[in-house]
Amino acid sequence: MYKRVSESVSYCLRGKILYCSLKIAFSRILKLMFLLYAFSVAYLLIYDTSFIVSIGLYENQYIAAVVCAGSTLVGFVLFAAVQWYSFSAKRILWAQMQNTEKIKTSVALVLKLIAVRFSVIAVKTVTFILSLLPSAFLFTVLYANLKNGMSDAVALVFLVGSVMLFIAGLSFALIVNQRYYLAEYCLFSGGSVKDVLLHSIYLMDFKCRKLLKCKLKHLPFKIFGIFVPQLSVIADAREFLLVTDKTIEYARKAHTQQKTVVFYCNKTTA
Repeated sequence: MYKRVSESVSYCLRGKILYCSLKIAFSRILKLMFLLYAFSVAYLLIYDTSFIVSIGLYENQYIAAVVCAGSTLVGFVLFAAVQWYSFSAKRILWAQMQNTEKIKTSVALVLKLIAVRFSVIAVKTVTFILSLLPSAFLFTVLYANLKNGMSDAVALVFLVGSVMLFIAGLSFALIVNQRYYLAEYCLFSGGSVKDVLLHSIYLMDFKCRKLLKCKLKHLPFKIFGIFVPQLSVIADAREFLLVTDKTIEYARKAHTQQKTVVFYCNKTTA
């Protein structure tokens, strides 16, 4: 299966790997600029305000308010640019993989993208916390009772149970969180943020475990892809092809990504 996926990706990405890699590299540069800007603003306006005080910006409250508002606005614009360009690299990859036209950007789409990404992070975080709560509870009980003279046999049983629950909870969370893999792709289907998440869950039915195995298989690609973006492009393309393989044939006949995603979400595929 993975051999067929690799061969299909090589065919679909013909001549576009470098272009997608440049997009990813530029998005990473923007992300670094945003982090440096956020650190600089926080350092100058919050941590060490001696420079701001020395030039008299804090003497007038109106000027101070304008500076804070302007810094926040610039930071948000830079943050939105980071989100968009990181998404743009995926968007070009999807269009190349499925031979469809790219969707033009808009302010509404960028804001919706930010909302979807924050929602996915929140849902994944809650899933991880709930999945690891049983093991954390057993670890807490074990730690509390060890001080009260718990026997070694009972302590060993609690320890083994805690470790097994931790492994089971972590595995469950990793698999379940794959259901949101296509959330950004489903932005093209329209609807609210909730609809986007539900569409992703529907499209990822019976594919989460397979996708997780694919991600683990391509983990070296992701690690070395930090320095060589081409490896990240190949890994992302293989994962995307793996979860959309049944609908690729239709996608290559579609005109836009929006029509393709709507076709998927209308449950007309086999």
